[in-house]
Amino acid sequence: LDAFGDLEPARAFFAGGGAAGTSPFSRVSEAATVGWSVGAALRGAPSPLEQELTALNPAMAVVMFGTNDLQSRAPNVYFSGMRALVDALAVRGVVPLMSTIPPRDDSAVADADVPLYNGIVRALAQSRRVPLMDLHRALMALPDHGMGPDDLHPSAAADGACVLTPSGLRSGYNQRNLLTLQALDRAWRVLNAEPAPEVEGPTRRGEGTAATPFEIDTLPFAE
Repeated sequence: LDAFGDLEPARAFFAGGGAAGTSPFSRVSEAATVGWSVGAALRGAPSPLEQELTALNPAMAVVMFGTNDLQSRAPNVYFSGMRALVDALAVRGVVPLMSTIPPRDDSAVADADVPLYNGIVRALAQSRRVPLMDLHRALMALPDHGMGPDDLHPSAAADGACVLTPSGLRSGYNQRNLLTLQALDRAWRVLNAEPAPEVEGPTRRGEGTAATPFEIDTLPFAE
């Protein structure tokens, strides 16, 4: 953990949890498979998402789809799928910890759509009032955007993707693990009745109608 020793209580808590015979950090999810789009997690009866929720009965779920959804260039389909997945978690009492998606340095065409898809993620997180991890912002600050040799998948540090030293955090997967552990820590503390770590933002001026629109002073904007 290096400089992030304050995350140790949360790390130990979640590492000690039961997850169908293993720990939450070691669990291979039924709803997270290489090459999947969000629709794959929702397809079937029961769907992979339903199977995972039944197996674990979790309190929280890390949610990140979109890198493969970009291939279809159908943001409306992506939005519908992500909304269905987030709402399915909420119905089961599971807090979604949503994440923006990484850049697509392997394809200029796909990367041009990343801001739109991440805008959808932000809008869903805002409208459903659930936590958001901005992985894209974290990766863009790294050398080579923290991506591996294929420019599609994040890189991992030579001494492991869970090493949170300054050198380790130059790699994309290490950054993702840090953001995830921080999000788990914040949500866990709030669920244990500690004050929320972030205050509410300022009240938006305007009513969002044609007569009195919202006043937008920064971009990107989601509502």
